[in-house]
Amino acid sequence: MIGNLGPTFVLAFLFICFLILLVALGAFSKYSERVRVWVETIRRKVFWNTPLRFIFEVYLEVAVASFVKLQFLAEYGINLSNVSDMIDFVTFLACFAIAFTTPLFLAIFVYLKRERFNEERYREKYDSIYEGIDLESKHAVYYMLVFTARRLFYAFVIVFLPNKPSLQIQLALFMPILVIIFLGVTETYGRKSFKQRHELANEVCVLFMSYFLPLFTDFVPEPLTRHQIGWGWIFSITLMLVLNMIVVLVIARLELKKYCRDRKRENRI
Repeated sequence: MIGNLGPTFVLAFLFICFLILLVALGAFSKYSERVRVWVETIRRKVFWNTPLRFIFEVYLEVAVASFVKLQFLAEYGINLSNVSDMIDFVTFLACFAIAFTTPLFLAIFVYLKRERFNEERYREKYDSIYEGIDLESKHAVYYMLVFTARRLFYAFVIVFLPNKPSLQIQLALFMPILVIIFLGVTETYGRKSFKQRHELANEVCVLFMSYFLPLFTDFVPEPLTRHQIGWGWIFSITLMLVLNMIVVLVIARLELKKYCRDRKRENRI
């Protein structure tokens, strides 16, 4: 289980070490006002946006690793004969819980608290759940639920349907279509916003590249032909990544200019 997670486990371990350090500093904060202020600032900045964002970023990897381990346990049973097996099993339980409780948590939390998302306190703690989303839309705030449910579904298809490529391909085509419909109907990021158009363009690209998948099966009998088609697929993915990187850099540049302009205005005041 730990081997399947790779760098994700290392980052999670480092975050746990950071929490232990933060707790230790909190114990000493009563002796120093400076330490207390520092600890409170870190807590306010870190919880809960940082762990939530981390979970969203590694969610697919965690879900796939959990399903692989679940399949292994179903075939060979549970073995807790040594410490490493116990740690591996505990890690599996934690990842399995994250995989299944994250969509459930998002559904309940958004349903109960969406009216308070404009409050500064909620933005500081939970902004990663609805960052950039048009809060005027009643259903757009469920975007992260769609995001995680989609990845959980992909993980299930990858692990449990390896011998059904036709069904895998149909589901791979079906999911981006559903997301495009959701983005279009809810106007998740605002009707005319750049972010909305960017997300729709990405999903259209994903859908376009999904149409390559049947060409990598026995539908195209010649291996050399499939190999040549693969170069077109790689080019499409590379082009999409390059365009996204350009968009990220442009947005970062605009945000930096805005930040510098605001700082200059504050200094003048």
